[in-house]
Order: sequence, then structure tokens, then C-alpha cells
Amino acid sequence: MTAAATLLIVCPFGAAFTHVAHRSLQHSVPLLRCQTPCATPLPRWSRQQHARRCSLVVARGDSRRSLASRVDGSTKYLVAGAQLWALAARRDALAPFIVLGMVCASFLCSALKRVIGAARPGLSGAAARASDPGMPSAHALVSAFAATAWSCALGSQRAAIGLSALAAAIGVLRVVCGWHTAEQVVVGLALGVGCALGWTEAGKAAGVFALAPASPAANILRASCALAVLLFVARKAAKFAPG
Repeated sequence: MTAAATLLIVCPFGAAFTHVAHRSLQHSVPLLRCQTPCATPLPRWSRQQHARRCSLVVARGDSRRSLASRVDGSTKYLVAGAQLWALAARRDALAPFIVLGMVCASFLCSALKRVIGAARPGLSGAAARASDPGMPSAHALVSAFAATAWSCALGSQRAAIGLSALAAAIGVLRVVCGWHTAEQVVVGLALGVGCALGWTEAGKAAGVFALAPASPAANILRASCALAVLLFVARKAAKFAPG
């Protein structure tokens, strides 16, 4: 079984797990908030004990959400750091080719968000218009692209399973932390896999995987990758600039 075939098998399980996590979160919120009133009046000592138990449940829920948020916030640095390490460690044209594809996929995702215009969960009215649209999830799309492209390039089933699991975990975190709906993450994962398969097949047809490290074509590919990364960083910096 090829790495691409393994990805096509593993990714649907990741999408299903994302949907299940979303449903579980929806059912757990009322419990964490402890909003169900008691049917009959309770004695004072019982009310105090009930309040302490509710506070403990809420604290545990907030702690879990805080941990998930911290892990979710670190995933983008993990993915970016892994790509920078690959660029520094590998001398072939494979790493800049994949990173260039990831940046292009990110730009494509931004364009799709503007066209579709679907709001993120929990936002409406002015807040939804001011916020970045949520369909599809950029984190899910880019992580799925990276997992698929590297799995196809390395040709390892173990790498395909491990990287697909990481991409699915990133998608689950985006749902659990409330940044996206399950549908937005599933669409992002599917688009990431599809784009990566098309990108790698185009690279193989163009002979990118067989380029000599010191060839002019490889140097042009590295320069294109560097320019794309600079444009990506400048775009992110402009987005978060004050005013």
C-alpha cells in the first residue's frame, strides 16, 4: 500500500474523530457550567456542598480547556519549525518544493474564506463581519497538506499514519477550542489532502524529485520558496499590525 493510499484511509477516520469530539464538547458544556437547577430546595449545608462540587467541575473543565488552548496555540509553531528544520537539514529540492506548496495552499485557503464567508462558531452580526471567516480551516488545510506531501515524498506507511494522526489532532483541537466547527475542519482536511496529492503528482511529472541539489532549477525553487515565505510572513504581520 502506498503512502497516498494510507492517507486516504486514515484521513476519513480523523475527520470522523473531529466530528465526534465536536458532539462530545457540545454535550459536556451544560455539565461543566452546572446550570441545571435542583428540583426541590436543599438544606444550607447541602447547598454549600453542591456549590463546591459545581465549582470543582467548572475548574476542571476550565483547566482542560486551558491546556487544550495552549497546545492548540503551539501547533502552528510546531508545523513551521518542522518545515524550517527540513529546509535546513535537507540539501535536495524536495523541502523547498513542499514548503512552497504549503504557502500556496495557505493563500488559496484565504481566498476561499473570503469567497465563502462562513462565520466562525459563536459569532454573529458585527463580530462575524469583523472576524476572519472560518470555512475552511486554514490550520487543518495546511497541516493536512504538509502531512500528505511529506508522506508521499518519503514513501513510508509509518510516516503517513503518524503525520495523518498529527494533522487530525490539530483539527480536533481547532474544534475543541472553539475556533472552527467540525464541518470547517473536515473541509480543510479534505482540501489539504487533495491539494497535496495534486501538488506532489505535478512535482513528480516535472522531475522536481529528481533534481540535483546544486542544479539551477533547484536554486530557482529555493529562491521561489524563500520569496513565498517572506510574502506569507509579511501578510501575517500586516494582519496583526495595530491600526
